[in-house]
Amino acid sequence: MTGPERTELSFGEFVGVLLRRWRVLALGGLLGGLGATGVVGFSTPVYVAEARVLIGDTDAGGGLLAGLANMPGGLGRLVSGSVPTAAEMEVMRSLPVVEAVVLPPGLDPTAPEVGQNLLVRVEDLDRLPLWRELVRKVRRQEAPRGALDVEIELSTETASDREPIMLEFLGADEVRLSKGGWFGREERTVHFSPGVPFEFAGAEIVLHPSENLGGRRFHVARTTLPRALKEFRRNLALDEPLRGSNVVRISYPDTDPVRAARIANALVDAYVARNKARLREEAGAAIESVEAEIERVRGELEAAEQDLVAFGQRSGPIALPETATALIDRMAEAAAERRKTEFRAGSIRDLLGSIREGALTAGDLAGLEATGEESSALVEPLASLLERARSLEATYTDEWPELKELRVRIDERANGLQEALEAELWREEEALRGLEELAASFQDELDRMPEAQVELIRFRRRVETFTEVYTFLIGRREDALIRKGSAIPAVEIIERAVPPLIRRKPKIRSVLGVGGVAGLLLGVLAAFTLERRRPRLRLEDLEALARAPGLGELPRPRRGDGALPAAGSGSSATSYAVLAASVTHALFDTGARVLAVVSPVRPGLSAEVAANLAVALAQAGRRVALVDATSARPDTARAFGLDPAENTAQGFVATASGVVLGTLESLAAAEGEHETLILALGDPETAVAMGQAKRADALVFVAEATPLSTEELTGALGRLRRIGARLGGVVLRGS
Repeated sequence: MTGPERTELSFGEFVGVLLRRWRVLALGGLLGGLGATGVVGFSTPVYVAEARVLIGDTDAGGGLLAGLANMPGGLGRLVSGSVPTAAEMEVMRSLPVVEAVVLPPGLDPTAPEVGQNLLVRVEDLDRLPLWRELVRKVRRQEAPRGALDVEIELSTETASDREPIMLEFLGADEVRLSKGGWFGREERTVHFSPGVPFEFAGAEIVLHPSENLGGRRFHVARTTLPRALKEFRRNLALDEPLRGSNVVRISYPDTDPVRAARIANALVDAYVARNKARLREEAGAAIESVEAEIERVRGELEAAEQDLVAFGQRSGPIALPETATALIDRMAEAAAERRKTEFRAGSIRDLLGSIREGALTAGDLAGLEATGEESSALVEPLASLLERARSLEATYTDEWPELKELRVRIDERANGLQEALEAELWREEEALRGLEELAASFQDELDRMPEAQVELIRFRRRVETFTEVYTFLIGRREDALIRKGSAIPAVEIIERAVPPLIRRKPKIRSVLGVGGVAGLLLGVLAAFTLERRRPRLRLEDLEALARAPGLGELPRPRRGDGALPAAGSGSSATSYAVLAASVTHALFDTGARVLAVVSPVRPGLSAEVAANLAVALAQAGRRVALVDATSARPDTARAFGLDPAENTAQGFVATASGVVLGTLESLAAAEGEHETLILALGDPETAVAMGQAKRADALVFVAEATPLSTEELTGALGRLRRIGARLGGVVLRGS
């Protein structure tokens, strides 16, 4: 009787399949390794060059331009304080900086020397793919020397920039050019001079070989500026390795390590040049504001001096007491503090005006270091968002989803900053009111002095105040002129990029490892697929091999059947009852008393079948003794819930199922005292198993309905026949 199909697989069966199919596994691993080797060999090597820059801090409180931080408009932006690193990384990604690197040299007005002409891509086919390098190493050949720079300008409107050009150098001044596929292919051999243009395929080409490139091949492709900018930004990686360190790592990948380092350094130079230009612009705006203020203060100072001279001529010499001199000093200090407060309030009003008008830029946030902590905490994320938006606006329209989402976030941050600035403006205005009250108290002291002294104090205070302001502004103008002339950006180049020696991709060991593992997994899948495709053993096949009658089929034990399925009430119990009836009719009714159960492949299976068969025979009314010869610690004792050690010491133990359980030591007594004796044998090749098999009146051969090779079954049956075992029947346990 066939039981339900079993889907789970034991670890032993899994290992058995792998051992039988080891050739498939080896082939899978070999194919995976060869595939990975092919991937590595035909992959394009990628090198990553890295440069590091330090985004410095300009301290508005203690630097040369400290006073300008409190001045409105461009003066406050000139001394920007700590620029957010995230915002500076967006500046590096911005269109002006990136375009300076992508364009050919001399086209960018800010940094004309940094152009790398990434509109033309040149690939050295003698360096790519990686297998060429491996071949050179095996042959101990030197790596190709020299490089090629190419300039391409489309000379006709119909010329296409999408099809690459193949260049094969036939000599130092001769090159074969080809373009197109099998249909419409254009070829031409040209004698050229370095730096001299020639025509090919509707384009004007200029070659700049670094040395004799005879025998070398190059792949040249031209692209448009938008595509080149997009590709450059996609490859460029900027990050801050240690957050808060203000150190920015600039990484750029390329198939040519020298070119990768050159491009990374070009970006650094373009960023520094852009910072210098930005500082010059801000310094120029600051100088204009300072000079306008100087002219106004100069006029007021000249008028105050003339008024003082006129008063002296009218009143004659007047002596001031020490109290009056001290009062003049205090009033001057109060006036200076009031002026500073007015500057701060004016800077905040300018920023609030930019926010309300929707014209806020990252540069407008520069003067916020002099404001409160609440607004300062909002500066860095808002500046970063503004720089990112400016970068996207140069490429995309207003309907671009990322740009629309970015503007929503900018509005939210700007509203929060507006509330913080309004609170700070209120505090500055309160400070101004306090200074006005202080000035009023000074006025009370003036009122108690003689009228002539009061007039003299007023004229002298005006002169001294405007003199101090005029001197202050002259110093600020000189500082701004120095800043404009030097334009030293707050950027320090910590480490310039050098050509990397180790490729980033492909990682040979990783690829080979992944390929080998993938090959083994495919081998395992193929092995089990082949196993499932093999015809499974049937009872009639087993009968033909053993030349013995089939006694029955047994199902696989299911969960919940327990250690003795025959003692239950399920389908397994029914199958064992049918097997017990077949064994009784075919063997015991013909005179057999000692029955041996053996399994050639899984010795533990013989103990399982023997125990359950003994229970089924006992339930049928027979007196059964069961002896386990599978191992030194019999498994049958555990199936009946007994300790194998106690069972060995006691000799025979009666179980609750009606089966008497014994050991090899008590086998002689069992033969005379019990009606039926069942032996559970282990490995048929062991001496013990062979001896017990010869003693048995009949041998029950148990096999599993798996894709077992007939050679194994035939070999096991042949060994049993050679020792004289009497084969009484076969049993098949289903899968």
